[in-house]
Parts: sequence; structure tokens; C-alpha cells
Amino acid sequence: MRFLARIVLVFAAFSTTLCARASDALPASLLPQQEVAFAKDYLNRLKIRDFDHVKALIDPSLQNEVTDELLDNMSRTIYPGEPLAVEVVGSQIHIRDGQWSGNFTFDYQYAEGWLLASTALRKVDDGYRVIGFSARRTTASQRELNAFRWTGLSPLHYAALLCEIGFLLFMVATFITCLRTKMVRRKWLWAIATLIGWGSFQFDWASGVLAYQWLSFQIIGMGATKAGPAAPWILATTLPVGAMLFWLRRPKLVAAYRARQASVAGA
Repeated sequence: MRFLARIVLVFAAFSTTLCARASDALPASLLPQQEVAFAKDYLNRLKIRDFDHVKALIDPSLQNEVTDELLDNMSRTIYPGEPLAVEVVGSQIHIRDGQWSGNFTFDYQYAEGWLLASTALRKVDDGYRVIGFSARRTTASQRELNAFRWTGLSPLHYAALLCEIGFLLFMVATFITCLRTKMVRRKWLWAIATLIGWGSFQFDWASGVLAYQWLSFQIIGMGATKAGPAAPWILATTLPVGAMLFWLRRPKLVAAYRARQASVAGA
């Protein structure tokens, strides 16, 4: 039991560490260079108003939605001239039923301001087809906008942080209490149950948006992660239902143990 307790405490410490230390950029070795170059060139074609090329690569399912008016508006969103810097801030690859698709997001710095643009594409026999693209101006770089900060926080920020820390401490304290509680049997099952949470809650620290999934069971599902150096920090937590149930059942478990001891002593 002591060995199990040490494992859980170490795991809990790591789970609440601000993991995924942000590097200077997404590692180039992890990026599909050919696809990234294609996505970047596609956005450049949009900027220089090469609409024939842009529409020729659009997936057939989107052909009717991509009008000249839409392309004109998007091309005007992109700043003219060459960017001062370009950083890949998002790279998602999906392979389902043998079909490859990817979405690549770029953070552009121009003399006039910042631009966040992305291209989504899928592989076909003769190359790639674009299944989505976007471009919007931003007030600063994604690194700055998504940086972890303590200013301008809402009550929901503090509530999310308190739940993150409070639920974890509650789980760990209950786990230790369970190991020290004398009961007739199945202590190890109760010990594991104290670490099980119901539901998955993710809080975006940059935007203040809370997302949740009720149909989920996790073991110490708490921590803080970010998808990349320019991505926002996401606080994750779960409702400690196992620990709550243990405290509700603990008086009966202790009473059953004492009754068993008294029965053995009387015999």
C-alpha cells in the first residue's frame, strides 16, 4: 500500500505541473514540410489574387461556396507586401479510413500588424485538395495573446483554478485517508476509487471558455497543457466522485471493521 501511495503522489505531482514546456517554435522535424509549403503557398496565391489557381484546388464539395466575392474579401484581409516573420503555430494531422487530411495555421507579422491564417487540405491521387481556409487580422502575435497571465481575469478563471487545485488535493488527501482507514476488506478497490473522477472539464485560460464532457471517467484527470508554444494553456479537471463516495461510505466501513474486531475479541 505504501508503494502504491508513493506512485499516486508522484503521478499527481506531475499531473499538475505546467507540462509541455513551450519551445521557441514547433520542431521542424515534426512538421510535414511538403504539406506546410503547399498550405503557405495557397495563402500567398490568395493574397496576390490568383483566384483561378485558388479555385482550381478547392475540394469539389466546396466549389459552390467559394465565390469571387468571398475570395476578394479574404484577399483584402491579408496585408500587402512580404511579412516580417512567419511562424507555424498549428499543425493537426488526421488519418481516417486511409484518408489523410491536415490543417496548418500560420502567424504572420507584417509592418502593419498581425495576421492569423490557416489552410486545411486532404490528399488525393494527383496532389492535394483544399477543404478549408481562413484569414483574420489580430491585435498581437498568438504567443502574446495566449500567454499565461494574471491580469484581466474573470471570476470564472479563479473558479477554474480553485477547482483544479482543490479537487486534486481532495483526491490525494482522500486516497491517503483511505489507506490509513481500517476496514474489513477491499481497501485497495476503495483506494483506486478515490482517484476516479467523473466528467472532463477543460478551461481555456486565454479566452476564458469552458468546455465539458459528461460521459467521461478519469483517474486524476487534472493538469495544465498547451498544444504548442503559441497555443493557449488549457486547465483540465474532473469531478472527484470516487472520493466523495468514499467519505459517504467511510462511517459504515469503519463501523463494520469495529464490529468485526469486537466479534473476534468476544469469540
